[in-house]
Amino acid sequence: MRGDSSSGDGFGGFIESLKKWGAPIVGVVVFILGLPKVFDAAKGNITWSVLSVVGLSWILFYWIYTSRVERHISKEGQLPKKEKSLQFPRLRRWALAGMITFPLLTLSGFAIADYIEHRPSNKTIILIADLQGPDQKFAVTQVIINRMKRAVSEFLEVQIKPLGDVIKEGTDSETVRRIGAEHKASIVVWGFYDEALNGTAHIDQVRQTSSFSLRRNELDFNVTLPEGRGISVKEALSGDLSLLALFVVGVAQYDAGAYDEAIDRFTKALDQQYSSKSESEVADVKFFLGKSLYQKGKYSEAVDRFREVVSKRDDDPDVLNWLGSALTNAARYAEAEPLLNRALAIYEKALGPEHPNTAGSLNRLAVLYDSQGRYGEAEPLYNRALAICEKALGLEHPNTVDVLDLLQKILPLRRFAPS
Repeated sequence: MRGDSSSGDGFGGFIESLKKWGAPIVGVVVFILGLPKVFDAAKGNITWSVLSVVGLSWILFYWIYTSRVERHISKEGQLPKKEKSLQFPRLRRWALAGMITFPLLTLSGFAIADYIEHRPSNKTIILIADLQGPDQKFAVTQVIINRMKRAVSEFLEVQIKPLGDVIKEGTDSETVRRIGAEHKASIVVWGFYDEALNGTAHIDQVRQTSSFSLRRNELDFNVTLPEGRGISVKEALSGDLSLLALFVVGVAQYDAGAYDEAIDRFTKALDQQYSSKSESEVADVKFFLGKSLYQKGKYSEAVDRFREVVSKRDDDPDVLNWLGSALTNAARYAEAEPLLNRALAIYEKALGPEHPNTAGSLNRLAVLYDSQGRYGEAEPLYNRALAICEKALGLEHPNTVDVLDLLQKILPLRRFAPS
């Protein structure tokens, strides 16, 4: 009987131990087996990782705070009895503090992280996706990244950021811009190519500049691209993309009124080793370089840049107007007048006599006459421009105010001008 009793006590003890330690042992085993998946999930979702750590920590604190153990208490004259008492009495206050502060600190951290994430960035981030194709063989993506990093290295506000993933062929612009916005990017570069190095590279503006949007956001490239230029297709493509990226960065500086910085970036863009397919974009860069020089009062230099653009776009009234105004400010009136008259005629024919762009041309021509003291010819042009601006833009519009100011300045002079 004694053997049976000991056997029963042993089995009962085993059951009690199993009840006590079975669940923790199973939990530890499951945790260890699931650890690889936990790390994989943590890599892709930092929020999940933080919540998991905080949750496990809170459970630990709760266990420390509530954990009790059975102890045998014996008092004189009484049989020993079991009583449950706190297992960690000295740590209980710290555990309670952790249970309260950890969730509060986590919520505060998430709020700060959300603010930082949605705070406007003062950097221009160029996000470069892995080009879809045999990149391990040709390393086109890495060549582009390295080339663009060199191109923008002196401009501290520009950051080249590899996406580390492919944006697949056929992805729509809205999706690309959403990916760019998630990374606070201003520009997203992506594309695809085949074994023969034939493909297309895209450059999408996430943040649109107020002055300009790219005329072309995709560049087709192939092995014949650099023919006669002595550069590889990867170098030519990298140069074209660097040209466009620096152009967008320069326009952002131009819009901000930072004309010296804009000049530096446009000049750097023209230093790139680009392909002949980027002639249109090169003309855009030269045009904005000329506008930046004009804004700095460097009219002769601006004239040179504008003339280079006019040689490619002799029917662009905007370019003609800027060239005419630069010549006016350089006191080269005879050269300016036919250009401004031509721009006015193009606008009147294309947009009509009441369009605000037509008013802008009228105003520039009036300024030319005004500068030469030909007030009798300037006044009707100012009046006509003012009427168009008041009707199309309103009395408070800056263009309307500017024209009115110029008109009021010549009226006293008009009275004393020789007839």
